[in-house]
Amino acid sequence: FDIIYSSPLMRAIQTANIMNEFHNIKILKDERLIETDEGVFSKKPQVSLTKAELYAQTHRLPGYGVESWQSVHNRMQDFVDFIKQNCNCESILIVTHDLPATCLENILLNKKIDYTQDKIYTKNFNNAEVRQYKI
Repeated sequence: FDIIYSSPLMRAIQTANIMNEFHNIKILKDERLIETDEGVFSKKPQVSLTKAELYAQTHRLPGYGVESWQSVHNRMQDFVDFIKQNCNCESILIVTHDLPATCLENILLNKKIDYTQDKIYTKNFNNAEVRQYKI
């Protein structure tokens, strides 16, 4: 890798540091790569949520402080645009989280997603999964 971009959250930085053990290159923290804001549902186990709360979380209803899927997509699009304009690297490692990674993949593969659809998001990445794309 020529450079590593990482979410500033501790679990992502830990992964970036592990990946960097054999490369010894610069790790740049980027707020755009942070996990999706779950608002009032942050740190609450799914099993503790009522049906109404699960519905509100899944459908990203206003009033709960949850970040919309479109907002995450916009952050990832901004990150990709930044990389295209500012990074002259052959190989970039990006360490992020499941939903931001999913949005990033949709952008890089030019998939059009209708973020107004109910429950458009499902878990797409396993922990520490690595995928390769051309930017």
